[in-house]
Amino acid sequence: MLVELDCPNCGASLPAAAAGTQFTCTYCGQAVRYEPPARPAPPAPHPPPPVASFGAYAPRPVPLQPQVLVPAPRNSGCIPVVAAIAVIGVVAGALLVRKVSTGGSLMSDPLVAHTAAWHASDDRTPIPVRLSTGDGFVTGLRHAPGQDDTLYFAVVDATSLKEVWRTAPLGKYMSAYQGSHVTVVGKNVVYTDSKNRIHALDLATGRELRTGTFSDRAQHVCPVSDTTVYVDTADQKPVIFDVGTGQTTPADKKADAPASCGIDRHDYEAMPKVPGIQMRGVAPVSAAQSIAWGYKSPGTPVTSVFGFDPKTKAVKWQSPLAGAGQNAADHQSMDSWAFAGNRFYATYKVQDTNDENRIVAFDAASGARLWDVGLRGIFAVDSVYGMGATASFVFVHRMDIIDVLDANTGKQRGTYLETTYDDHFKH
Repeated sequence: MLVELDCPNCGASLPAAAAGTQFTCTYCGQAVRYEPPARPAPPAPHPPPPVASFGAYAPRPVPLQPQVLVPAPRNSGCIPVVAAIAVIGVVAGALLVRKVSTGGSLMSDPLVAHTAAWHASDDRTPIPVRLSTGDGFVTGLRHAPGQDDTLYFAVVDATSLKEVWRTAPLGKYMSAYQGSHVTVVGKNVVYTDSKNRIHALDLATGRELRTGTFSDRAQHVCPVSDTTVYVDTADQKPVIFDVGTGQTTPADKKADAPASCGIDRHDYEAMPKVPGIQMRGVAPVSAAQSIAWGYKSPGTPVTSVFGFDPKTKAVKWQSPLAGAGQNAADHQSMDSWAFAGNRFYATYKVQDTNDENRIVAFDAASGARLWDVGLRGIFAVDSVYGMGATASFVFVHRMDIIDVLDANTGKQRGTYLETTYDDHFKH
């Protein structure tokens, strides 16, 4: 009997397999051998049912045994993670299967937080915060994608990678994520939900302090001061929310919106003009400093980073984005950046090393290259969704996880949540 299977390494669909079949996944190169389960021994006969004046006796069902894909041994001696495949039904004599995530391979050093049912929300950049215990970050969380799939926000300690607290559920992810945004003002975490409400919570405890309402779905939530935030709405009726009083008052987008609120990194008017360079993005890191990036054109599209004065557009320094082998860097891959402690961090992808993701740190004042490291490989497909940073840590949101790096060296300090492939690509 043939069974439809998926690769246990990358999740790609595999050809229908019979017992003893061995083949190679055409997507990731994983050698796979299909081994059907041993047939269970027949169950012992049940005693006859008691005599009753109603109902019917139904024999106890025999549970089906799971099918198992076993990655074939490789000469390198590496042992890939084995993904279990559980039988969920029989239709017209054919077995239907679904994948059960193993949570991915985990490293014992550096630190990994084991929370298999939780995944970092793929549209949320980690927001650095200062806790009583040290640095931390705020992130979006999805519980059991593909099943419960509820969205939350959570505060996490960066050193222990332990969750400090999380919000009440914001609703199912697909209906909640567009109107749910979060920021930090003073000692408060402020977030909006899909029901056009805004909440102010105590950063240390998660206790809700104030709530307010506005007219339509929030599009951006940005700090104005330590006590107020600006909320941009879909119906273009923005408000200012006062954390101390819970009041919302109408706002003027041009007059009240912070300059960095909803910044378009492709705002070409904000970029310097450099001959022979096609600019691609800009990061307003401070009032006196902005950083832009672009690639050589015409010619080989080598990407460079530029520090410049945002008022005069005068370029202060220029540095290649990639280090050695810079021509191999994907000139369109710099999508995430962070700034803290006078350091500018950016990610890029190297094309000739299996699309390796790397992160580089520059001195924002001089453009000096401080370090450039490769991010650990996790999957055949690896996306970086955003970064945050403090003077001590860099938080890199990749797939369903957040990698925590040492800001001084780039060395990985730990990983928050588990690396999973199957659950991410169900959506």
